[in-house]
Amino acid sequence: MRCKTAFCVAEYTQTLYGLGDSLVVVQNDSIVKVHVHTKTPADIISYSQQFGEFVSFKLDNMQLQHDELYADATPTPKAPHKPIAMIAISNGEGIADLFSSFGCDVVIDGGQTMNTSAQEILDAIGSLSADKIVVYPNHENIFKAAEQAVALSGQSNVVIMPAKSVMQCYYSMAMDIADCEDVEQRLRMLENGCHAIAVTSVTQCVKNCVCNGVVCLKGEYVVISDGDPIACVPTYLDVVQVLLDRHLLENAEMCIVFCGKDVIGFSEEEFQKAVEAQSPMLEVAFVEGNQRIYDLIIGVVI
Repeated sequence: MRCKTAFCVAEYTQTLYGLGDSLVVVQNDSIVKVHVHTKTPADIISYSQQFGEFVSFKLDNMQLQHDELYADATPTPKAPHKPIAMIAISNGEGIADLFSSFGCDVVIDGGQTMNTSAQEILDAIGSLSADKIVVYPNHENIFKAAEQAVALSGQSNVVIMPAKSVMQCYYSMAMDIADCEDVEQRLRMLENGCHAIAVTSVTQCVKNCVCNGVVCLKGEYVVISDGDPIACVPTYLDVVQVLLDRHLLENAEMCIVFCGKDVIGFSEEEFQKAVEAQSPMLEVAFVEGNQRIYDLIIGVVI
């Protein structure tokens, strides 16, 4: 959507919170990219039209996509040719739905505890026809399998994106301009999206231990960055202070939080208030990722 000068992203976002969920609003000059799940799309369309014209628009029935995606995780037969096709490794039903809504062609269930094989990625590559096929490993353990799959495919049009997290993949896909005819420009934007968001993960500690010099106590919450624990804190709200200590909230544009499958006792409202108390202008968006392992995956757009 191309916005008029009177547009206020904070007010717009607040209004949309009452009309749907899994909301992400990203403003870049006069362009605003919106992703939202809603049962009343007409209300959002009508409200948004008062601020400007739609540059591009995509409306999907996510329930149908969800049913098709999880009925059979095997890649479909050869798809019609397109400029860019995407393959992503997912860890969580909600995240897989989000990737699909962004136009991801094949979502493979895998990740840290169920490493995806090179054969699965190779099969996905073989099912697609595109000028460029983009693979998002989304975990450092998957990169080797992705590289093996590309080598075995013998195709020179396959690109591995530097995404080590589903959050980086999510933001990268959000930055795509699907109707842009310049494939190389789209690839640059996808790669830039991977680098434009700092990712922090949170999981509950199951036993007392010391890891990476951090004392982790059973029942507390381990904060992880770049694969290593950086802190262990008593509550989810204490994670905000860790982000502050690492200067991640300074001059940030927005904060996206994927909520895990088994997260208990996490209050979106309290977390948002804690962030806004330190960074009043920072937008916070919550997404039901339903990911395994991590209670929270937090992305800060830098």
